[in-house]
Amino acid sequence: MMLDGVNENQVLEQDIDPAACRSLWCAILKEQWDIVFCGRSTDSKNQREAAMSWFGGRDFQMVCSLAGMDPEGVFQSYHRHLSGAA
Repeated sequence: MMLDGVNENQVLEQDIDPAACRSLWCAILKEQWDIVFCGRSTDSKNQREAAMSWFGGRDFQMVCSLAGMDPEGVFQSYHRHLSGAA
């Protein structure tokens, strides 16, 4: 066990690409959106219900913030689409 050496699994801050990180968080948000609104045959009813309950929650707010989006604005858009899709 090496306590004072370099950890080869450690990611250094200078190696992090902010644009790639934002793209990742946007992809997570889009995936949840698609589960709710696109009705893909591979998504189960449980997945849709879980995605619907995810919107507005703490994790949703964190993902929106990390994606550089306003959680309240995204949530309002979600509700507008949900009203039209119901």
